[in-house]
Amino acid sequence: MICPKGYFCKAACSSPEPCSPGFYSDSTGRSAEYECLLCKPGNYSARAGMTSCDQCLAGTYANGNGLAECTACPRGSYMDSDKIGSSKATDCRICPINFYNPTLGGNSSTACQKCPQGTYSTASGGTSQNVCRTGPCKPGFETNRNGNASCTPCVAGKFQTRFGFDPCSPCPANTYRQLLLVKQHPVKAVRIALPRALHQEALLQRLVAYLVHPEQLHLMVIAALHA
Repeated sequence: MICPKGYFCKAACSSPEPCSPGFYSDSTGRSAEYECLLCKPGNYSARAGMTSCDQCLAGTYANGNGLAECTACPRGSYMDSDKIGSSKATDCRICPINFYNPTLGGNSSTACQKCPQGTYSTASGGTSQNVCRTGPCKPGFETNRNGNASCTPCVAGKFQTRFGFDPCSPCPANTYRQLLLVKQHPVKAVRIALPRALHQEALLQRLVAYLVHPEQLHLMVIAALHA
């Protein structure tokens, strides 16, 4: 009988012997083990007696000949989903700052998970949510998206009076005609009368006069000048 594909038959052997993992045979009549063919980079054969090699799936790679398995991209990285049959470790891309991936073999950018709202990371390649840190924004600031490493000022018409990551709140109705300065130590409010014809530069000078200790004062704008 002719030796089948995936096997080789030595002289006077009683039964065919399979090509080893990492090798294959795509034709019949092999008479020696050295006639089994090596799987090429980007491919593998996990079992003995294979008639062909399989391509590495996205998220894995095989960077040598005759491999029985592919190597998974490490934690903290991913591979693009179209990278099938990869032969390079460099096809594994590092998760960016504010993202992390706790699993091996990430096969798309979605394998990198965003840090939860109000947290951030300071380096790329995070391998767990533990890399996501908290660090409260100052009053008058908020985080504007998941995994935002910096705080952004409240937009016009909104305010924030506390340390933390709470979003800015809309100014209350009918309060746009007043300006309120809130002093943190101790907590008290100082209400400033705004003359109708007060020029912006003069207003700024008046505000600066109140900020004797700027590290202890926090502004909450709830009003604007008369139209």
